[in-house]
Order: sequence, then structure tokens, then C-alpha cells
Amino acid sequence: MRIQQKNQTMTIVSEKACDVSTERKERMSGSELLLYGGIIAMITAAIGGIACAVVFTITGQNLKMQLDQEYGPARK
Repeated sequence: MRIQQKNQTMTIVSEKACDVSTERKERMSGSELLLYGGIIAMITAAIGGIACAVVFTITGQNLKMQLDQEYGPARK
């Protein structure tokens, strides 16, 4: 054990509490897997949505140019 002093208040901290990096070598629980799996699914869906938006924008521009060539410009 070691003793830390902060603002004249003494706190006793165990060595096990100080070494947090090596403490967690156990498997994740089911709720943690669901949490991190959900985060990964949301990130994947966002990336897929951005990719679809880019593809649809490009193909939409190509389609508009082709329709303008075949049928003339759109009337408003």
C-alpha cells in the first residue's frame, strides 16, 4: 500500500487499484458485447448510408444528363 496526500487529506490506495491496465484480462459479459456490437452496427450503417448517398448522387447526375440528351431539358 502507498499513501497519497492531496490538500492535507491522506488517502490510502492499494497497489491493485493503481494497476488498472493489467487487471482486466477477463472475457466481456453479454451486455458489454451487445453494447459494443450495437455501436459497431451503428457505425457500419452510417458508413453504408454515406456510401449509398455518394453512389446515388453520381448515378443520378449521369441519369439526368442521359435523359436531357434523349428528351431535352426538363420543363418547369
